[in-house]
Amino acid sequence: ITYSDHDRAGDRRTKTYAHYRVFEAFRCVASEVRRVEVTIARDRRTGRAHAVTCTVLAELRDGDQIAVTAVGDWPYAAIQRAAVKARRQLDSKVASCTG
Repeated sequence: ITYSDHDRAGDRRTKTYAHYRVFEAFRCVASEVRRVEVTIARDRRTGRAHAVTCTVLAELRDGDQIAVTAVGDWPYAAIQRAAVKARRQLDSKVASCTG
């Protein structure tokens, strides 16, 4: 899992939390995951000065991909929402996650 935060929306603990939450979302197919990228950034839309976006991009060994983005009022909320969305995509694509 690679993590980037060019806007410095989080800190070292945010990175650790992102790794944990995203790993947990992909745990059921960890051996089938080629790579995962987690990116957090400030939400630049007007009126969203304090909001944060989290994007999770994952490439599975079979060539399938997962791509989700979520917004939260702080980094942990955005990460949590993105992890949940990623898991939902996995559940619809990979049989080992549905059990």
